[in-house]
Amino acid sequence: MFPVDRSCNNINDINIIRGNISPPPPPPPYPPPPYPPPPLPPPNFHPLLPPPNPPLPPPNFHPLLPPYPSPNPLLPPPNFQPLLPPYPLPPPYPPPPPSFHPLLPPPYPPPYPPPPPLLSVITLMIFPPPPYPPLPPPNPPPPSFQPPPPPP
Repeated sequence: MFPVDRSCNNINDINIIRGNISPPPPPPPYPPPPYPPPPLPPPNFHPLLPPPNPPLPPPNFHPLLPPYPSPNPLLPPPNFQPLLPPYPLPPPYPPPPPSFHPLLPPPYPPPYPPPPPLLSVITLMIFPPPPYPPLPPPNPPPPSFQPPPPPP
């Protein structure tokens, strides 16, 4: 018996070592098959950061209802606002006067006309002001009135 190399467990390797079979010819060199290039990563790819969040659905998205602008007549119109009245708003009220105060009474009109503007002496000499209206006569004393006695 020939010594057998126990490091080989393949029968073909054992036969090659014994010289019973010639080794197979090396495979002919051939180019590797043309594999497609690997896909490029997305532009916001980062090897250490997590992927970005997926885009959010639209605000009126519902997984079971059709999209909001639907021809369904039971759905409200697209411009529906649940908190606004369905009719046009009335025109706004006029703004309050500048002297308005919600807790104080309105200012009373002055009891007399405003004073005339200040005029220079020369203007008054050329254009004198109109005379004041005469004062009304004093009220007559009542009949039971007794005049005081004259001083001694």
